[in-house]
Amino acid sequence: MVFLILPSTVFSQDNTLYFMHTNPQAIHTNPALGYKCVTYIELPAISSLRFSYGNSGFAYKDAFYHGTGAQSDSLYIDFDQLDKKMKNRNYIRNAYSVNILGAGFRIKDYFFHFNVSSHGDTRVGIPGDLMSLTDGNWDSSEDVPRDFDLSTLGVNAVSYTQVAAGLSKEITKGLRIGFTVKYLLGSGTLTTRKSNLEFTTQADPIVLDVSTRYNIYASFPAEVTYNNFTDLVERVNFDNSFSDPVHDFILNRNRGLAVDAGILYDYSEKILLSASIVDLGFIRWRSNINRFESEGQFTFRGFDLLNYSGGTDQTDLLQALLDSIQDSWQFVNSNDPFTSMLTPKIYTGGLYKMNKKIAFGALLRTDFFDRRTHF
Repeated sequence: MVFLILPSTVFSQDNTLYFMHTNPQAIHTNPALGYKCVTYIELPAISSLRFSYGNSGFAYKDAFYHGTGAQSDSLYIDFDQLDKKMKNRNYIRNAYSVNILGAGFRIKDYFFHFNVSSHGDTRVGIPGDLMSLTDGNWDSSEDVPRDFDLSTLGVNAVSYTQVAAGLSKEITKGLRIGFTVKYLLGSGTLTTRKSNLEFTTQADPIVLDVSTRYNIYASFPAEVTYNNFTDLVERVNFDNSFSDPVHDFILNRNRGLAVDAGILYDYSEKILLSASIVDLGFIRWRSNINRFESEGQFTFRGFDLLNYSGGTDQTDLLQALLDSIQDSWQFVNSNDPFTSMLTPKIYTGGLYKMNKKIAFGALLRTDFFDRRTHF
């Protein structure tokens, strides 16, 4: 009852939850788990609420610091330190999961479970060169131009409801397997399929070439306005996005499937080995589709400020510059359905039982996204 009153005290990461084999919610990280109880029930609001945040580029102390003296009450951002810490690819991630209803029960040698839950996952890609932009595109110490590659700049966000059912069974003494099948109802998504943004600087004379190529796919109610002459996207309006939430986010045509699989093996009385794969699946998006695509190039050549200040065409020059930048970021749009993958996770772990009350665990978790592994 104390934990129910103070929900913040029971927050834990999925990595920790993986070894809590007597906790019913752990079955969402390894479907091979079975419970000695005859049944368990998950009720709305009091069964499970999870939220996680993390980033791969920097820690808080790397980015922020307090001033000294008269500025001791101020918080500063250390861009130089951030630039040193950032990798080529960096990610800021957060996810949530809310159990709506669920239960588990035993029938003979089988343990069945089902669950209805709401999920959301957001991932923002931040290129390392983004911090280097603060120093401009010219290295004054070496007197050479700088190039920047911001191609990993993008976002992948998804929200969906899942209806899951699974079972587990001990097939031989000490070896247990389990499977879960999930039916997915997609609420909305925003994903950057292609993200190319490169700045190339040439010297003598100074020329800045900017090349862009972006494919942004979305399933979200929005009103898109087009240019009457070019059919390019002119404006995206979200004023009425939540006017019909039931039809747009629940009773839509976005559907998908996913599976979980797991295994538990009692290697000895003291050692338990386990492995699982979670969220291997996809969602096919068919409602409120907008596929924005852009590919362009912009070249800026330096000019003599004295000639500019004494000329009579200042407004024309600036307008031409703005028009060139705007033309390189024009988007076309289509409403064709598309498919997005979930973020599969593979858990491999081992548990050493020192005695009935104390055990030590080791876990390797691997997430798959952006066509690569993330440990």
